[in-house]
Amino acid sequence: MRIVDLSRELYHRTPSYPGHPPIIHGMWKTHEEAYAESRNVYGLASMFISMADHGGTHIDAPRHFGPNGISID
Repeated sequence: MRIVDLSRELYHRTPSYPGHPPIIHGMWKTHEEAYAESRNVYGLASMFISMADHGGTHIDAPRHFGPNGISID
C-alpha cells in the first residue's frame, strides 16, 4: 500500500471557496496570561482556529452534491 500525503498548510491566506469565510487563527492565551489568571499553572498557552468545514484538504460525501447522493450516516 502506498500512502500519499494530500494535506496542505493552513494559514491566514489559504484560499477558500467563494462565499466561505477565510481561515482565522491566532494566539488565544499566552503562558504569561494563563499564569496571571491562575497564579499556579504556568504552561497553558492556547491558540485558536476558525474555518469553514470546506477549508483545507477534505473529501465530500456524495450527499453533498444532491439530495439523492449516498450519505455517510
